[in-house]
Amino acid sequence: MAATLMLACSNDKSGGHDGDEGVETEVNGTQLDGNTTLYGLVTDTSGNPIPGVVVSDGYGCGTTAANGVYQMERYKKARFVHYSTPAGYAINTSADNYPLFYAEIVHKNIADRHDFVLTPLPAPESDFTLVCIADPQCATTAEISRYVNETIPDVEATVDAYKAKGTPVYGITLGDIVFDTPDLWSNMKESMANRNLPVFQTIGNHDHLQTETSDDNAAANFETQFGPRNYSFNRGDVHIVSMDNVLYEGKKKYKGGITDRQLEWLRQDLSHVDKDKLVIFCAHIPFRGGTSVTDESHENYDGVLDLLAEFSETAQILPDLRGGHAHALAERAGGDAHDALGVQLVEVTVVAGKTPDHGVGDLLFFHALSLFSNL
Repeated sequence: MAATLMLACSNDKSGGHDGDEGVETEVNGTQLDGNTTLYGLVTDTSGNPIPGVVVSDGYGCGTTAANGVYQMERYKKARFVHYSTPAGYAINTSADNYPLFYAEIVHKNIADRHDFVLTPLPAPESDFTLVCIADPQCATTAEISRYVNETIPDVEATVDAYKAKGTPVYGITLGDIVFDTPDLWSNMKESMANRNLPVFQTIGNHDHLQTETSDDNAAANFETQFGPRNYSFNRGDVHIVSMDNVLYEGKKKYKGGITDRQLEWLRQDLSHVDKDKLVIFCAHIPFRGGTSVTDESHENYDGVLDLLAEFSETAQILPDLRGGHAHALAERAGGDAHDALGVQLVEVTVVAGKTPDHGVGDLLFFHALSLFSNL
């Protein structure tokens, strides 16, 4: 006898399903398990189901079945459901061109349905450029003005140059988007909106609310603006991961690391990636020293490296080598530094940088094809 579930259909943030609260026992031919509290359907723009898409609540990961259906028992603290964009599909974006790969879970006591619609790429991306922006750290509207008028034009000029060659371009910040100034979040988000590339976000220590002592509560503002703190996506033969490695304790006190639960999420995420793929790991605090003003340790550092070392080629994109967190502006290129476990610490060239007191954006680019032969 089929289980009857009290389920709610909600609009996702990626062009998906919208419906009314009701009772569902199956989706697209798949019987829903009695423990299911998060489920949905992933299709392309023609309505065809997409199998094998990794879907997560930020704590665990699952995949869509052959008919495009995913279902899972979500973690009680989960705020979002999100998917890891497959390499053969475009990055969904919002009206203001921010990456939009997630939906907020709004029904906490009953099962939530969130469907996602993906757009197939006309051709595989064998080459792409990833622009990394470390520590804008804007503390005033005047600094945001400098960021908009000085740094952003450099970014867009660099992007245009690559696009002129037919190279797709994506961006990601490496944390400290603001400088302990939550009232500037909307201004800062607006400054990066409607640009000529979609920019993913990584949280930094200055992006946390100083008044909160819970790490999750301290990061709530960031999540409201940009969505999940731990997520991944795929471009070409590359799997890109962004994680929150700031363990915030309040009043500017923090240490570097990820929790055991985050490490388990990373393990599950990477379990769906072929071992011959390049994995790029993005985080704010450097793994080697300088993890905070009070603590030089990095919780679960070895665990992360153990997982990354399983792949034929991996790279940590950490802002200490790129003028971020520790603010040691670098001009390095190549990637010949290796961890003892074989994890490559990629050093990239600073192509532009406006660095007043708080940084205001150290622009760097990471051209995957020129640094890695497997693309």
